[in-house]
Amino acid sequence: MFHHVWDWIIYVILTVGPLTGLLKHFHINPVLGFGALLVLIIMLIVVRYLCFTFEIAADMLTINSGIFIKKHTHIPYGRIQTIQRSQWFFLKPFKLEKLQIETAGHDDKTPEAVLPLVPESVRTEIEARRVPNQKSKIDSTDTESLKAVEPETTYLINPHELNVFALTSLGILPLIGVLFALYGKIQEAIPQRVIDSVTSEIVHQSLIIIVVVGILIILISIAGSYLSIVQRYYKFTLTAQTNQLKTYQGLFQRNSVTIPPTGSRPCASNKT
Repeated sequence: MFHHVWDWIIYVILTVGPLTGLLKHFHINPVLGFGALLVLIIMLIVVRYLCFTFEIAADMLTINSGIFIKKHTHIPYGRIQTIQRSQWFFLKPFKLEKLQIETAGHDDKTPEAVLPLVPESVRTEIEARRVPNQKSKIDSTDTESLKAVEPETTYLINPHELNVFALTSLGILPLIGVLFALYGKIQEAIPQRVIDSVTSEIVHQSLIIIVVVGILIILISIAGSYLSIVQRYYKFTLTAQTNQLKTYQGLFQRNSVTIPPTGSRPCASNKT
């Protein structure tokens, strides 16, 4: 609800002028009008939530969605190529996460299916059904025997590698451009008389000020890029198993991707 309400609020802010004029044209109090609009948005989100269901069947995952036009998406487990997991830090105590499922042969940039907020057990069940051999092992052996049958190879990024990667990233270039553009906008927002009075007093130091501002922008860009990369790839872990690869990363939002090794299922994209 928070995610969708926030999106709608952004749209309302962008159109607040025309909406206010329209409400005043019909002699409606703008406060009451925007309040009614917010209630309507929340009601639509709740109805959409109630109409969204999914079923983990024996041979496929079925997702039902839509308010006026019902959409039923059937995803056989054999066609699932990757499972992406996103979990914000405040959802970890509740064991809730977001799942994005991509299938083999799906050319669209958007995932085949998205489960916005589900228990962690849902991902475990889907992964177990996606790899039948793994599920049979889980059902027939204990944990220690499973580890002996299916060895794991794990790579964990060390802090030195992460720091070198973050400090040498070219991600500072877009940030520098954004900050310079923001600096220009701030100058435009300052009244001209204020700029003239300040300029007349420091005209001989203008070059020094420009250099200092440029250095500050570069330092802020480096710090911003560094912190962004470090929190994104914090404790990056790659685990290679017999039937799948798993990655984990992120500080505030833990992201995980589960994919089959290349060539492990060459005919999966041809089976429906």
